[in-house]
Amino acid sequence: MTSYRSKRQELAKRIDERNEKLKQEMLGKLKEVGNKILGKFGMSVDNFKMVQDPATGGYSIKYEKWLYLLQTQEFCFGGTGIDGKSSCIS
Repeated sequence: MTSYRSKRQELAKRIDERNEKLKQEMLGKLKEVGNKILGKFGMSVDNFKMVQDPATGGYSIKYEKWLYLLQTQEFCFGGTGIDGKSSCIS
């Protein structure tokens, strides 16, 4: 009886691991497709954040392009500052 239980638990663990791997693979492929489509408009799926409302349990989607750009790119406002240094933000 113990052997049956341990084998059953091991099988359940392996199934869960396989399902998690498949889920991550599927989400990665969906993200690739989304980025291909959104890339034509200068956007990425990383620009969108889902936020759950604790009161209702519902979700809202926020578009955060500026936050994404600030984290990934350098911005220059042209010329140099008063101190002669670059006016770039990185």
